[in-house]
Amino acid sequence: MLIGWDAGSSCRPGRVRAAVPRTGAGIPMRLRRAARRLAGRVVMAVAAASCAGVVAGLGSAAPAAGSVSAVDGPAAVPGAQLWASSGPAGDPGATSVAAPAGGTVFVTGLSPGSGDLDYATVAYDAATGAQLWVSRYVNINGLGGRPPGASVAVSPDGGTVVIAGGIFSNASGWGYLTVAYDAATGAQRWARQYYGRSSGTDQAAAIAVSPDGRTVLVTGKSWGGRSAYDYATVGYDAATGAQRWVSRYNAPGNGKDVARALAVSPDGRTVYVTGKSTGRTSNLDYATVAYKTATGAQRWVSRYNDPGNGSDDARSVAAGPGGHAIYVTGTTATVSYNAATGAQRWVRPTGPGHGISRTAYAVAASPDGRAVYVTGDGFNSGYNTVAYDAATGARLWARTYGGQPPGFAEVGLSVAADPGGHAVYVTGLTIGGYATVAYDAATGAQLWAAQSSNGGEAASLAVGPAGDVYVTGWSEPLPATFDYYTVAYQG
Repeated sequence: MLIGWDAGSSCRPGRVRAAVPRTGAGIPMRLRRAARRLAGRVVMAVAAASCAGVVAGLGSAAPAAGSVSAVDGPAAVPGAQLWASSGPAGDPGATSVAAPAGGTVFVTGLSPGSGDLDYATVAYDAATGAQLWVSRYVNINGLGGRPPGASVAVSPDGGTVVIAGGIFSNASGWGYLTVAYDAATGAQRWARQYYGRSSGTDQAAAIAVSPDGRTVLVTGKSWGGRSAYDYATVGYDAATGAQRWVSRYNAPGNGKDVARALAVSPDGRTVYVTGKSTGRTSNLDYATVAYKTATGAQRWVSRYNDPGNGSDDARSVAAGPGGHAIYVTGTTATVSYNAATGAQRWVRPTGPGHGISRTAYAVAASPDGRAVYVTGDGFNSGYNTVAYDAATGARLWARTYGGQPPGFAEVGLSVAADPGGHAVYVTGLTIGGYATVAYDAATGAQLWAAQSSNGGEAASLAVGPAGDVYVTGWSEPLPATFDYYTVAYQG
């Protein structure tokens, strides 16, 4: 995810690369092509000296691979870059970041290695950006092609880091890969694979750890043979990696059911999974399924089909902090459900005039449970972020960041609220490099926007317990090589 240039800046990098995600964000091909067409047309050459003032205001350029650039002295100004860390080499680079309590930031993604493309998980010191360890899982891809991007989560006690991705077997095709590491040392604790009912493509999309730290939860899509793709959600013992349960969901349409995201209830008793699902007569719908965390038993299923009977593809789910509601967003609407029963509470559509121009990609709930924040696609007009009243769905505010020439895709891809509930942070896709925007949670007023001219794409954003902001993805320093690139900002 990357963010746009400051509106008042005429500074541009010497080289432009289309900032189109190659992670699991699922940006439509029409947006990717539009962005790459623009990048192919635009050649911008500006002397380094002429850009110095702008770059200094927006953030530092990407450091050399494996290096850290840090701010000297305390960075008390909100939005100030605290540090930027580059490396290891990555293709497509880092895809997920977690920033739990404990002073360490964890990043995972894809990196060239002995196994073609390995999963490389990195720990950084949250204060300085110093790399503490790197652990690689060798992924021999064979004829399987590129593995999916990985997701990362951390146990509540901060002792275990878990990632979920994909692994290829010549006998069984693609399967889920889940790996646990010691958070202090990076030593691998266990690794597990899951293959569905029939040889085909199984790809993990999301991972979480239950609040009691006992269960690792992974979801994604799994080939079921006659049932085509199903949701497949797996519960593992967090200490040993032993598989506790598998629950599959095949919709009435007996067609494509692809899980994209999951969230766990605050009390840890329920896991919510959402994605896109073929209906009996309704094309693709949102399908949200609630399972018991301990056993995988299904609690309820709720489906949403928009009034136009279009292609409904849920991209993100969040559980409200009070445990009473969950929130799902995607291509056609943001929907709130009763967390206990799955009953629909309210619906707010996306599209022109509704805050999100086309597709919403991420949703987050405020710490006090009073608001819901959604960010997404603002094609040709910057990316859009909307705040809703969590109880009623009434729109509280809507804001747009960026605004590139026609034909360029700008998309908000990740959103999070700070622990104090005062600010909302967004990062996304635009031209030029990473950019992260902070809005006042109550009013939507822009507090700050920070951008670095790293020439890459952001993929994930996390907020630490002290309110600092961490964004990861990949950079493309010249000569062109992809690197992990993680930036920390003062919250």
